[in-house]
Amino acid sequence: MATKPFRLKTVQRLREADRDEARGRLAEAYRALEKLADQQATVSGEVADALRSQRNAFEKAQPDLNLAIEAQRFLAVLRAQQSTMEKQSGLLQAEIEKRRAALAEADRNVRLLEKLEEKHDAAVALEQNRAENAQLDEAAGLRHRRFGEEGSR
Repeated sequence: MATKPFRLKTVQRLREADRDEARGRLAEAYRALEKLADQQATVSGEVADALRSQRNAFEKAQPDLNLAIEAQRFLAVLRAQQSTMEKQSGLLQAEIEKRRAALAEADRNVRLLEKLEEKHDAAVALEQNRAENAQLDEAAGLRHRRFGEEGSR
């Protein structure tokens, strides 16, 4: 007996493609956050170096004011970079949450269609079983009638 195809299979494939695309966008956002974290670590190291340079400028017998001023300016630039990076990190976190929610929705859509397909398959299997049982019942009835007629002769 021929099985009935799941008529929403194309929609299911499209939803799966949407889900896969949402996963890719989320992974992309995580990579951007990781790259930003690496940049933040680099800038933090540079801040520590600039602070050491500034301290060293004043620890000498003759303080080097030019070195201290230069270190102070560099620290101001680095702290501005840190501030900008912190804002970017907040924006990326918000974007990650948005993309995570989009992925969850896409995943729910796929699971819904998968459940519909399972119900469809179960209904088709039930229909096939009923048809087979009807055929078996009919065959048994014919056999019973045939043997019943032969026994009465």
